[in-house]
Amino acid sequence: MPTNVPFLQRVLATPAFQAGEVHTAFIEQHRAALLPETPPPPSPKLLALVAAQWVAHQGGLLASTLPPNSPWARKPFLRLGTSVCGGGGASPLELQPLDVEGAPAGEPYLASFRHAPPAPPLQTQMASPLSELEISLGQADQPSCGWARVTLLDASADAFRATVDGESVGGTAVVESPSEDAPDTVVNIFLQGEVASVAVRDVAAQARAKFSASGGDSAAQTSVVAPMPGKIVRLLVEPGQAVPEGAPLVVLEAMKMEHTMHAKAPSVVSALHAKEGDVVSQRALLVSFEEASAAA
Repeated sequence: MPTNVPFLQRVLATPAFQAGEVHTAFIEQHRAALLPETPPPPSPKLLALVAAQWVAHQGGLLASTLPPNSPWARKPFLRLGTSVCGGGGASPLELQPLDVEGAPAGEPYLASFRHAPPAPPLQTQMASPLSELEISLGQADQPSCGWARVTLLDASADAFRATVDGESVGGTAVVESPSEDAPDTVVNIFLQGEVASVAVRDVAAQARAKFSASGGDSAAQTSVVAPMPGKIVRLLVEPGQAVPEGAPLVVLEAMKMEHTMHAKAPSVVSALHAKEGDVVSQRALLVSFEEASAAA
């Protein structure tokens, strides 16, 4: 659920805006500062909280399949195991920051977990934490920056409370589960003026991504989904139509701009899932395609 909050923060920080020099060409005039090609990466604190939210989310999914009195139901990190989380010689989680359109932004981070050593209970803590662990962050070409202790104290649909290396923090996090059109778990997090959307890939998801990048399904056209909330301005194809690579498919109006989505491979349109004039949410399914074998 990416938002335009970082963009608005950059607008507010622009000297010209602070001086009242605002006009219809303001964004275009200050495009380099307002719309950088690569947005700044999330802070290590934010990434550590993303990883902790993922652990808690996975723990909740597993708890729903266990008997209420199971001892594992109260220990999400142990239920997941080091082979899933990373650490202990296993592949770490991959944290891929996303831009406002949900596309990868910058290089991914690698997060390894280990059990947090016992610590005195927090006086303000009324119940067992949702997750309590130590997280190490790094990148493929950079060493880890050490271990940060993260304790997720409480989480709901509205807010969460946590500590990162003893610092108390609070914010909002929304976890989007994988779907057919969005295969990664995405953690959207809002913390004290910082905003980030991060795709989280465990070992299995990393393997699928590598297979796709290697060309395992490069000839397949995946379904087209809305990159952001907006209004369908034009549908440029119809069911049964064969489209070449690069053909325009849909024009979406969002943030007072028109965005055209194109075919990434030769394919045949199977169905349209929206009509002109519809207002759609982010990642809403717009166009689906026939299977490659059927289209051949």
